[in-house]
Amino acid sequence: MTHQADLLTSFFDNADAVMYMKDGQGHFIMVNRRAAELAGLSQEELVGKTSYDLVPKDEADRVSAVDQKVRETRAPLNFKDKLTLPSGEVTLLDHKFPVSIDGYPNAIGGIAIVISE
Repeated sequence: MTHQADLLTSFFDNADAVMYMKDGQGHFIMVNRRAAELAGLSQEELVGKTSYDLVPKDEADRVSAVDQKVRETRAPLNFKDKLTLPSGEVTLLDHKFPVSIDGYPNAIGGIAIVISE
């Protein structure tokens, strides 16, 4: 790993915000430590899962609809959401945005702050 990649990994994993990237099908392709903690999984276990693996279907449908809106409009979106995760119910302020990465044409990124646990 390069020095720059090491710095980015350290920044990503030490942020108290939930940070993630999803592919076009909604699978997590990158998550930070805080995201994994809330999911009750390791980072490695969370990668490859979707919201449907983590929260009730009605909540996952809502998350998926927001993800799709970001993909279709190619514009960032800020919103407040309440989710029932394995660690309990949380309220998040979430910022989702389109990400252009080779191999992931419809990827989205997200940064969320937990405002209540």
